[in-house]
Amino acid sequence: MSGMGRGAGNTATEQLLPLLTRLEPSKERALLEHVLRHFDPLRKRYGWGSSAAYQFAGSNFIHPSYVQKLCEGGALSDAAIIRRLSDLPADERMSFANDKLSALMAQDIA
Repeated sequence: MSGMGRGAGNTATEQLLPLLTRLEPSKERALLEHVLRHFDPLRKRYGWGSSAAYQFAGSNFIHPSYVQKLCEGGALSDAAIIRRLSDLPADERMSFANDKLSALMAQDIA
């Protein structure tokens, strides 16, 4: 629901289901109301869901833990995170390592 999932996230079930099943409008509305009532508050509270940084990581085969760790504390914007992730060598992107994370966090990008 709401595309929640680790990393780049997942397709939002409530958007895909009506297209695949030709869901009746009343059932689609009930599904969306359920998402709004139960999942949106969780998404807002915990910061779940897709972001540009997760999208970039997913598209470039970068381990999602880099994004998760760089997002902690909210000090970096998605743009700053993407700039840092861009510096990861291609052969070091798919597995997470604290030493690589430390190097990314230490970068001074204007």
